[in-house]
Amino acid sequence: MSSEQPAPLRLLTRAIAAIAARPRVLASFAITFSFGAMVLTEALNYRLGTLHRMGPGYFPTILGIGLIILSFTLLFERNGEDGERLPAKFLPVLVVPVAMGIFAFMIERYGVYPATTVLVIVAGLADQTFRPVFLLLMALLVPAAVTVIFVFLLGLPIKPFVW
Repeated sequence: MSSEQPAPLRLLTRAIAAIAARPRVLASFAITFSFGAMVLTEALNYRLGTLHRMGPGYFPTILGIGLIILSFTLLFERNGEDGERLPAKFLPVLVVPVAMGIFAFMIERYGVYPATTVLVIVAGLADQTFRPVFLLLMALLVPAAVTVIFVFLLGLPIKPFVW
């Protein structure tokens, strides 16, 4: 009789040991999972509605479920090979909120198409693998798709262009 554990139990034991050895990852998981569970619990107090007629609890329910799923993905996220730390990338953290602020400033003054174009260009500058042709293509296609979906198909009261 061998004292060796079955393969699934051995894998689970190794996974738990690897997670426990990384307290920051465990803390990130716990915080994200707890926040998702709180959002989901609170959302259940509101009417869910249907996909066609969403109630006030629909979006918070989806958000809570998404946060719970995200918390589990944090457990298996790796920084680098053999635990090496990758350098922090601060440029996207700074540039993307600036792009969103510019979008918020521009949408009523200039319309959704120009605001989305500037959003895509400014946010695209945060990418370290800057490819001008790809960025130009995205700056043309994304605003067109946003305009068609939100203005024409969904009928949101925003103008494509403000003259």
